[in-house]
Amino acid sequence: MPNDKNAKRFILITLLYPLPFVIMIFGLIYIYDPLQIFHKPYFRKATFFTDMRKQALGIIKNYEFDSYIIGTSMLENTDSKEATNKLSIDGKWINISLSGSGFDERAIVMDYIFKNQNPKHIIYSLDGYYIVNNHNNSSLDWDFLYNNNLYDDIKIYMNWKFISCAVRFSNQEKCVGKIDDIYQITNWYKKIKQYLVDLITG
Repeated sequence: MPNDKNAKRFILITLLYPLPFVIMIFGLIYIYDPLQIFHKPYFRKATFFTDMRKQALGIIKNYEFDSYIIGTSMLENTDSKEATNKLSIDGKWINISLSGSGFDERAIVMDYIFKNQNPKHIIYSLDGYYIVNNHNNSSLDWDFLYNNNLYDDIKIYMNWKFISCAVRFSNQEKCVGKIDDIYQITNWYKKIKQYLVDLITG
């Protein structure tokens, strides 16, 4: 019987011993929050990742936009500031296009928007390729972000990359993204244009 008690005590201590460390890591990740899933950045300027499948949630939740441009690379270069100026006086636009996305992937993000907001305007691309061809991209590594369950969102950070970044509170591009202009996250045309200019001018 005493051995039984000792064994139970040992098991309990073994299970509880890492708990403070786990709580500390979770708390640190919550504060660090590089994708801005829970809040805008603390202690650093706002920067964004170009992977809009994972980045869009933070923009939708934490920034004051009510009109969205969402499509594939065909719409990624559409200027949301120009849309605000030319298409509506009562809407504030942002481009959250998902490069190479099928209708199923965009539906995940759109469903979240309609469940949590009352968007004034949507620009949406009807891409012929995805109408006539099957779409095979998996959304398993990000779709849980849009299920309105706050507690499982932290799964996106449960990997060595983000944990090591959070422990160091790093401002490196690989940790917090490199785009500091929210209106330029999806814009790839300017980068290609600059590359061609540099190539020509040598």
